[in-house]
Amino acid sequence: MPIVGGDFEERALAAALDHVALNQAAASLYRDRFGSTPGIVYAAGVDHAYNLAQEFRAAGLQTMAVSGRTPPRELAETLAAYERGEINVLINAQLLAEGWNSPRATVCMHLAPTASKRVCVVTGSHLIVSFSFILSWLSMELATRLHRSMEKPAISLLSSMKEKGVASTR
Repeated sequence: MPIVGGDFEERALAAALDHVALNQAAASLYRDRFGSTPGIVYAAGVDHAYNLAQEFRAAGLQTMAVSGRTPPRELAETLAAYERGEINVLINAQLLAEGWNSPRATVCMHLAPTASKRVCVVTGSHLIVSFSFILSWLSMELATRLHRSMEKPAISLLSSMKEKGVASTR
């Protein structure tokens, strides 16, 4: 996996992670562990965010994706719907970050790993359950099984992460 400016190259990362099997696994994991608990999901790219939202909805979760492509009025309406509880999961790619805060956001699911030693810094008084799907759930065993259906990028990504010391194969 190429590293640019100290982190994984965005397009290569999105190409490695945006696969139906991984997106369905993330949606199932969220549904099974957190149910309708409100949360934010960080995707590896804009298309990845919209594809994840489709799988989260298919798993029965009230979900919307937002991105820099989202028209301002639609973005404002979506964020307001989230705050009203009409949407429980917001999926984005580097849009809802610094300067954005929601008292409802309880789960923070990172589906875009980083080569950086930092994963997430959260401040405030709200309980945030933060974990990295790719680091804690996608083991080398799973990557090997998925390899048969999706080429080598996931294994290459995990190998790069292991070399950088940000992943392990427990």
